[in-house]
Amino acid sequence: MAKHKYIETPEKLESYWEEYKASVKSNPDMIAQLSNKGEIVFLPVEKPLQYNEFETFLNRAMVRDGYEYPLKTIRHYRDLDDSYSEYRQVVTRIESDWEADNVGGAMTGKYKAPTLIGRLHNIVETKNIHLSGEVSPFTPFDIDVPEDDSTG
Repeated sequence: MAKHKYIETPEKLESYWEEYKASVKSNPDMIAQLSNKGEIVFLPVEKPLQYNEFETFLNRAMVRDGYEYPLKTIRHYRDLDDSYSEYRQVVTRIESDWEADNVGGAMTGKYKAPTLIGRLHNIVETKNIHLSGEVSPFTPFDIDVPEDDSTG
């Protein structure tokens, strides 16, 4: 007997992703800032796409659409067995969209957390420091102190 799929087709999963992206981009966060006149103004700030937020959105959308057992995680569709192999291409596209939005937004300054985004996407800057030479032991009793010959 075939395994019941929570989302029947890869196209349906992709349509949920597109719905999520449109929802995020059309509902910016509002940031309070002080104007030149000393007044508090609220400025819209575009939100980045977030993997965990998409999973929450997906669960709510599935319940809305009448699914009895919502999905726990999007990674469910990227599992190692072949029961969801036809979903892998869509999941890869979703992950690519997510990464492109996050990294591109950090690089342009649209999102102000580049180090956090770098960690989320396993982008790290490393420095390799190599020291060479010898270290000689120092003992304070090996110091030659000149004798005072001014008494003469």
